[in-house]
Amino acid sequence: MNYIPSVAQMLGVEVNEEFRVKNGSGAVYGYMFRFTETDLQGQDIYGKWYPSALLNDLIQGKCEIVKLPFKPEDGQNYWFVVWGEEEGLTTDERAFLGSEGNYADVFCGNCFRTETEAENNKLAIYKKLTGHDWVEPEETDE
Repeated sequence: MNYIPSVAQMLGVEVNEEFRVKNGSGAVYGYMFRFTETDLQGQDIYGKWYPSALLNDLIQGKCEIVKLPFKPEDGQNYWFVVWGEEEGLTTDERAFLGSEGNYADVFCGNCFRTETEAENNKLAIYKKLTGHDWVEPEETDE
């Protein structure tokens, strides 16, 4: 049985998602890495992908994955964090159409591949963008 897709998911990345790796001393490798359906690959300086020997180090925590900011392709949907008095702190989905709002989401890190990823980051995004912790609004009786 092939466990590579499950290992990728456990480590917080999708199959074919490119990422960097930080070693135990904190240095980030200049090369890109990705999980395929069958192995972990690294990219050489010429852009060629090859099998990487870092899988054990990743699993053992001797190095860690550094996720790259997500930028959707034109027309691709993405998830983002939104808040307001009526909706509270929540997530929503929209298409990347090259608008100022789309690029603002990408630039500030409020752009996620999945709803789950957006949900898991909504408190951090709110704090990053406002400088404050989220506080649930008090309900008022009218």
